Amino acid sequence: MEKKQRVLSYCRQFKMGGLNTAFDNILTEAEQDQISYLDYTLKLFESEAGHREKRNLERRIKAANLPISHNLSTYDYGVDNGLQKSRLSQLRDLNWLDQIFNIIFMGPSGTGKTFLAAGLCFDALQLGYKAYFRTMEQIISTIKMKDFIRTAMADYKRVYFN
Repeated sequence: MEKKQRVLSYCRQFKMGGLNTAFDNILTEAEQDQISYLDYTLKLFESEAGHREKRNLERRIKAANLPISHNLSTYDYGVDNGLQKSRLSQLRDLNWLDQIFNIIFMGPSGTGKTFLAAGLCFDALQLGYKAYFRTMEQIISTIKMKDFIRTAMADYKRVYFN
C-alpha cells in the first residue's frame, strides 16, 4: 500500500492527472492479465497522453469562444442556403487551413453562417489547431475600439498576433 501511495504522490508532483486517476484500474488489469512491464508502462503513458489531449481540447474549445450550437454533424442539408453537401465536406477536410486561406460566409440573416463557421472552427479544434471564433460584427468592433479600450486591444492582439 505504501508503494502505491508513493506512486500516486509522484503522479501529483509531476502533474500527471490522467495517470493519477487511472492508476488503480491499470494496476488491477496488469495484475489480472499478467502483462509485461513494457505493456504496463505503455498503458500508463497512453492513459496520461489521452488525458492531456482531452484536457488540451477542452481548453482550446473554451478559448475559442464558440457558440453553443457548433456540431456540423447535425447540419440540415434540406435547407436551401446555396451550400451543397459536397462543398461542406470539402470545407470540413480543412485543407484550406494548410493552404492558409480564409473563409468568409456572407448572406442574409438566418441562413446558418454562424453555425457553419463555428462548426468548421470546432472541426479544426478537434484536429489540434488553435482557433478563435468571432463574428464579423465582433471583429469590426474590436478594430474600431482597440485604441480606446484596453480589453479591445488585448482582444485585437489575441486575434491578429497569435
